[in-house]
Amino acid sequence: MMSTVISLPGSTASLAAARDFAIAVARDAGAPIPRLDELALVVSELATNAIEAAPGSDFDLEVDVVDSTAVVRLRNRSENAAPVVPVAALDGLEPRGRGL
Repeated sequence: MMSTVISLPGSTASLAAARDFAIAVARDAGAPIPRLDELALVVSELATNAIEAAPGSDFDLEVDVVDSTAVVRLRNRSENAAPVVPVAALDGLEPRGRGL
């Protein structure tokens, strides 16, 4: 298993770097990750959520590659991040909040 971590600043300027990092790790592992565009989308969504939860707070992005599967972990390093909203508390008509 190959695991690589990068720390990025909590700003939207970090989104491209996060996507590029994840794709590079997957490619460097030599694994045939069949859907790199989907990996980029997942990383972008996770990083955006971290930035919105705690603007300006750095976050750590970890990518593991096991066989042909990429495992992504994102840790927001802010102690003041917004709390997780339980799914049952979400209004079905809200335009956001049903993503990753």
